[in-house]
Amino acid sequence: MEHKFCTSCNRVRLTAEGFLKLCLNAKTGLDLRALLRSGITDENLQLAVRQAIYHKPAEHRFEDKNNDVRDGRAMYQVGG
Repeated sequence: MEHKFCTSCNRVRLTAEGFLKLCLNAKTGLDLRALLRSGITDENLQLAVRQAIYHKPAEHRFEDKNNDVRDGRAMYQVGG
């Protein structure tokens, strides 16, 4: 990455495993599959997604190879 584009990023990604990734580079997010399997109500699911998006990271850490919250997969493996 030659520059940070995070200030204008308004994207989240849903993986094939049902995990809502808040940043392509981060391990953090929301396990929607687990919530759905637990029988969460539509209202509470909506609230959980909103809260997760509210906590979306301010910027990526692509250059930090030793960051423990960094997703070790390449962008194409995540869906970016």
